[in-house]
Amino acid sequence: MSEIYMYEREYRHTRLGGLTISIGVCMICRKVVEPTRKYRSKTKTHGIDYYIHEHPLVFIVLTQSNRGYRVVSVPKELEDMYIVLERLWVYEEKHVNDIVEYINKRLAEM
Repeated sequence: MSEIYMYEREYRHTRLGGLTISIGVCMICRKVVEPTRKYRSKTKTHGIDYYIHEHPLVFIVLTQSNRGYRVVSVPKELEDMYIVLERLWVYEEKHVNDIVEYINKRLAEM
């Protein structure tokens, strides 16, 4: 019987532009892992993403304040991606889907 890993990550997407999104990455599978289940408040502005996976996950966290200030947080396992992720998220203000596409591309090259 193999071990199962479970995670809960905060989700936030306010009407004022605030955003907190976690991107789960499996370093063994070399891919972005989608949440197994998503809980959202009635207004859909806050919630929790639940992950269940057979291998440990690391998380890249994208945040944006209500005023539009963006920050990217990258785990040490993926720190070589930090410069490009910062450029895409903070300076070029790319959409979350563009960030996920870049991460998947880089993981496939590893």
